[in-house]
Parts: sequence; structure tokens; C-alpha cells
Amino acid sequence: MTERGGGLLHGDWSGTWPVARSGEGVYLYDRDGRRFLDAVGGAHVVTIGHGVGEIADAMAEQARKLAYASSRTWVNDPQVELAELIRSRTPPGLGWVYFTSSGSEAAEMAMQLARQYHLERNEPERHKVIGRWHSYHGGTLGAVGMGGHAVHRERLGPYLPPVRHVVPPQCAHCPLGLSRPSCETRCATDLADTIEQAGPETVAAFIAEPIGGTTSGAVEPPPGYYETVRSICDAYGILFIADEVVTGFGRTGKDFAIQHWDATPDLILCSKGLTSGYAPLGAVVVHERVADAIRTGTGNVSLRMTYSGHPVSCAAGLAVQRHIADHGLVDRCASMGERLKERLTAMGETSAFVSEVRGRGLLLAVELAAEPGRGVAFPRTERVQERVVAEAFRRGMLLMGGSGTADSPDGDHLLVSPPFVLTEAEADLLVELLRQSIAAVLAG
Repeated sequence: MTERGGGLLHGDWSGTWPVARSGEGVYLYDRDGRRFLDAVGGAHVVTIGHGVGEIADAMAEQARKLAYASSRTWVNDPQVELAELIRSRTPPGLGWVYFTSSGSEAAEMAMQLARQYHLERNEPERHKVIGRWHSYHGGTLGAVGMGGHAVHRERLGPYLPPVRHVVPPQCAHCPLGLSRPSCETRCATDLADTIEQAGPETVAAFIAEPIGGTTSGAVEPPPGYYETVRSICDAYGILFIADEVVTGFGRTGKDFAIQHWDATPDLILCSKGLTSGYAPLGAVVVHERVADAIRTGTGNVSLRMTYSGHPVSCAAGLAVQRHIADHGLVDRCASMGERLKERLTAMGETSAFVSEVRGRGLLLAVELAAEPGRGVAFPRTERVQERVVAEAFRRGMLLMGGSGTADSPDGDHLLVSPPFVLTEAEADLLVELLRQSIAAVLAG
């Protein structure tokens, strides 16, 4: 059953919406009992699966003890314990955690911490952030400004901070028209050129998703990209912010996606996988050198958020991360991701419209094209990914899609990011439903 939701200001009024009633494992159920395979974990959020009772129990127990205490006065037990757990899993040196309520808030907070870091070091002229085109860091104005999502930027342009952007590392659709290895990773050194153009003494930070989310479709850079980025940031004295809101806490087969490279960031943003969707929670993880500048300077983080370190949300995060560790789900994500990618690749080889399967762990994407062999994309006006997503829903599967490339609005991709508890049989069902959905939309 679907409905418009009465007075609910929903994101899309073009039709009616299903009512989610319950969830179990990798499935969601509507109020009529119809089952949907959650092939994207909601929105790359759900890791341990739906309906895990021990998480609900931990939240209820915490709510009975303490539901809220202002961060202006207090810390609380689950907040402190979760910070310790996070610092045990981050790259070396990243040992300080500031909690937020979402990934968008984390992006905003990281931007402000970068600014404060340079103020503490008596470099007040450093205020500019450099992002990447075809990226996404959240829905608040600061996050949209740092991101390179063309549609959002066009809509909100008058309100956005003046952020510069570099080319994304999309080898299959190189915006510079180059190819590997003769390109010498020119997409990475574009950062140095952009810093010079902006004025090196005015740049505070560079932000990037280690592996892209919905906007770019699980795009990962070529070998050496982040090592080059790290060396450029060091040379110019700017901070490197890794946006791990989608990739953090195991989704790519490692605790954090940046660990696939030898490049330690100064700030890490995280949110979705932190609580597996059981409660709203985000965080900024801060390197020692950034924290030291603040601690030995003013000794005060300039902005506090009302729900920072919320006890019930932190209890949820703590229970989820312990569950992940107890059940070896990060390793399971890596191994299941390899098997699912093999199945998707085999499916793509039998389709006339799949041009690439990419990604790591259980953050995968299937790119569609009108003529894959010639690199001819579907025009955006055909709304191919939207139609495949709708067809998959009719067949009982939840998908997400994205469109465009670094330099064109044309092109379509589908995201596949199920919970880490996906079984072999469920993986086979996912691939078959995807195959059927693509064929139903494009083979006619």
C-alpha cells in the first residue's frame, strides 16, 4: 500500500510512497507484508542488517538510564566508550572524535575545524576549501558548497561558499581526455595547480570521498592517487579531509576506505555505517596534530551542536560496532563483496547495456550505456537509471541510481551496497532481479 503521507513534506510529491512497516536481515516489509530485498542498505547505511534485537535492547537500556545531557556541561558513558572504540580502528594518529547527528553535520564541522586549526596557528588568511567535481558531501549549504554535485550547486548557487573544485579521478571517463599510465595521475596533480590558482596562502583544506558514493557510483582512483594528494597537502600546509560517510566502518572491506592507500588524512567524516541506521549519528575523527593546535591554543572547539554525543545514539553505535567485531562482518563484507562483484560482472557480460562493474567490498556500481563498446551513454532525458530503479522496486528490490560523469550530465549507474550479512542465495537473487530489471527497461 502507498500513500501521500498527509501533512508530511516529503522529498518528492510526484506520486505516492510505500509505508515501511518492519525489517529483518536484508529485507524490508511494507504494511501489506510485501517483501523487498534491500540491495542498497537503505542508502549505503545498513551494515548489520535490519531488526537486530540486541541493538534495540542497548538503546532502550540507555534511554531508561539517560536519554539526554547537554554537551556544554557533560560527557556520557556510551559517548566516551564509542570514541575509544573508533580511535582503535582509525589510521594511526587519528585519535580524537567529535560526534554530530549526521554526515552533513560532520562535513560542516570538519570545515569549521579546518578553519579553526589555521586560526590557532596564526594563519587567518587560510579559509578556502577545495573539493572535487562529481562528488557529494551532504545536504547542508556548507556541505553542498564543498561538493561537486552539479544539480545541487545550480539550485543553491547564490548561498554557497566560494569553493574551488578539481577534476575527479574517473579513469573510464577522464575529464582531461588522458589515459593510464601515460597520464601520470594528472587528476591528482590538478590539486596542486588549483591551490596555486587559489593562492596557496589562502587554502585551508582539500576534501574527497576515498571511493565515491551515489553521485559518482563507487568510482575509485588509480594507484598512487591519494599518496600524491597527501604529499601535495603536506607541501602546501593544508589539511586533507577524507569523507567516509558512506565508506566508513567496513563497507569497502576495511574499517575505512582510505586504508586501501598509504595516505593518512587529517580529518575523517563518518556517519552511516557507524550505527547501521539504528539511530542518527555522525562524527569527525581528528588527527593529533589538528587537536594539538587547538588544545595548545584556545583550548576550545568553537562550535557545539545540541545533540553532539547523544547518549542513546552513541549506545546504538557502540552496540553496532561490537556486533560487527563479534561477527567478523568487515572481513565478511570483503569476501562477499568479491563474490558479488564476480556475479555482477558475469551478468554484465551477457547484457548489451552494462559497460562496467566497479567498486570494492559491498560498495559496488553497475554502469549502463547505450553502446558500451563505443562509450556511448544514454541521454539524461531518457532517465534510464530511474526507470531501472522503479522496475526493480516493482519486482521486490530496492536500488539507488546516479547519473552523469565528470564532464557530462549523460550516463547512468546503479548502486549495489547491501548489508554485510547478505548470503550467497540472497546475492544470487539480487543479481537475477537486477538482470531482469535492466532487461525489462532496455531490451524492449
